[in-house]
Amino acid sequence: MAEKPTYEELEKKIEHLENVIADLRSQDYRDLVENLNDVVYSVNGDGVIAFMSPPVESVLGYKNDEIAGRQYGEFVHPDDLELLDRSLSDILEGRAHPTEYRVRTKAMGYRWVRTSSKPIFENGDFAGLRGVLTDIDERKKAEMALRESKQRFQKVFDDQMDAIFILNSEFPARVVEANQAATAIFGYRQGEMIGETVDMLHVDESHRKAFQTKLYSAIQKDGHLKDFEFAMKRKSGSVFPSEHSVFELKDDAGARTGWVSIVRDLTERKQIENRLRHAQKMESLGNLAGGIAHDFNNILYPVVGLSELLIEDLPKGSLERENAYEIFKAGKRGGELVRQILAFSRQAEHKTLPVRVQKILKEALKLARASIPSNIEIIDDIDADCGMVIADPVQLHQVAMILITNAYQAVERSGGRISVKLAETRLPDEGGENGRLVPGRYAKLEVADDGCGMTSEILGRIFEPYFTTRQKGKGSGLGLAVAYGIVKEYRGEIKVQSEPGKGSTFCVYLPLIEKKRGGDSAESSGPAETGNERVLLIDDEKAIISMECQMLERLGYRVTCRTNGLDALDAFRISPDSFDLVVTDMAMPGMTGDRLAMELKKIRPDIPVIVCTGFSERIDPEKSQAAGIAKLLAKPVGKSELAAAVRKVIDDENNANAWQEGRRPDGELSAAGDDGGDDET
Repeated sequence: MAEKPTYEELEKKIEHLENVIADLRSQDYRDLVENLNDVVYSVNGDGVIAFMSPPVESVLGYKNDEIAGRQYGEFVHPDDLELLDRSLSDILEGRAHPTEYRVRTKAMGYRWVRTSSKPIFENGDFAGLRGVLTDIDERKKAEMALRESKQRFQKVFDDQMDAIFILNSEFPARVVEANQAATAIFGYRQGEMIGETVDMLHVDESHRKAFQTKLYSAIQKDGHLKDFEFAMKRKSGSVFPSEHSVFELKDDAGARTGWVSIVRDLTERKQIENRLRHAQKMESLGNLAGGIAHDFNNILYPVVGLSELLIEDLPKGSLERENAYEIFKAGKRGGELVRQILAFSRQAEHKTLPVRVQKILKEALKLARASIPSNIEIIDDIDADCGMVIADPVQLHQVAMILITNAYQAVERSGGRISVKLAETRLPDEGGENGRLVPGRYAKLEVADDGCGMTSEILGRIFEPYFTTRQKGKGSGLGLAVAYGIVKEYRGEIKVQSEPGKGSTFCVYLPLIEKKRGGDSAESSGPAETGNERVLLIDDEKAIISMECQMLERLGYRVTCRTNGLDALDAFRISPDSFDLVVTDMAMPGMTGDRLAMELKKIRPDIPVIVCTGFSERIDPEKSQAAGIAKLLAKPVGKSELAAAVRKVIDDENNANAWQEGRRPDGELSAAGDDGGDDET
């Protein structure tokens, strides 16, 4: 039987076994630490690195012996030091949690890491931290890239002018997300539509069903609905035109997970389209009016011209002479009316000149009486002695018609009275009735009605463009704004007084100029200017050329007539020095008047040419000057006007030739033509 070991021997064996076990445990721990992908570290209570496991080299590029003994904080990104201090406080207070921050690598870059740490205590005192450091740089960068991508998407999503809805796949679909344009277009607050069904955006149940029918039909055929025009409803209940595009959202298996709906507000586009259609309609009206004007002027021209000749031939005081004079005045008014229609429909450049407002008002009232029902009384009180203003007659006519039409609309339903007054007034000082007008003499046009009147709220907006109280299709809201702009352009003012149920009064103030005599009388213009020069006269209308020939021959001119531009050119080419003046119509078959003028000038550059035109886009003062035309005459032309134009053009040409030849028009030698004699001063 073996001897029992002594106590000392047992103690030595136990100590040996403990050392073996410790070595085994230490080796297992070392193997475990070295084979981890994460870094096991230990930091003492002063923040000095005691140990970092070998994976630290793959994370930071350092080996353990390169960083052991250095402060841990020197490897932390400066912006993250405060975060690390807060984390340490949480650990010491028992609220340990993983912390993510950036650490500096040996290559002087930074990587994202996450640390999970536990405190070490010795004898109850804090002795340091022991924990695990994990490399999360790739994951963190992926998260940041995803976050930036979401931010970019959200910015693009919210910056779109069209409303964009992300909808779920329920029926009816609910709004998952909506951009800022959706809230602006439909009038909802941010987030107010989230979770609600799209039914709230439809006008009514029938609209919703019609939209769904169109949507599912398009999905089955094309896989999406695109550019479908449809009416939608805002939060306020107002309906507006819109354009839809709808696309399905599907998962990887092809199952529908929702919808993307894009809604474009077409309100502004429709308004522009309506204005464009109106402009095109006005252009078409202008083209039609131009064609009619040419024919109408050819009809009016003989009426005016021959009636003027009759006035000359008939004895003064006779009934026949008075009748001829009334025919003359009617023809002149017809010509003025045609010019007004052309200028308005063509939106021609406006030219200001001294104008008698009472004459414009009488024309406007005639036109108004023809279109306003007889149950509405129109009273006019127009001062015949009211002075003249500087304005465009067409624009003044437009202002008068706008105000009269506005008054008619106020009494249209119930019937009533429209009053139109014109008188001179003097505004003595600033303020009061004067307002912003300069003191002085003004023509005061007053258009009043006893209709429905206006509230103060409406009164404050009546001159705003596109503001109207009329039903849709009854007015554009531009009339009063246009009238206001015209009056302000002439340094005038429009003032309005109105009360609900008591009617409205519009007062237009226009500054007066010194009174001038004027009129369209064929008898008050004095004797027409005469001459004996040779005139080549061209017009394709036989009645017109016969009348013009009579006019010119009565004035003493020798006239050669042609009814075709080509024939006239041939006659001139044969004997260019046989004529002192050419008077031609503008619109003729074969060769127009401006073209004829240019061809004549090629043969004889000094030949003066007068062109008569009723309406033509081919000719205006600038184009006529370029073609060498001496004067444009607007049909219908009276005898006195034709006589004055012919005499002036011939005299101007003679004077110009005299100066070129070195003679003054009175026949004396000019300085340029002096042969060296003594000068007299």
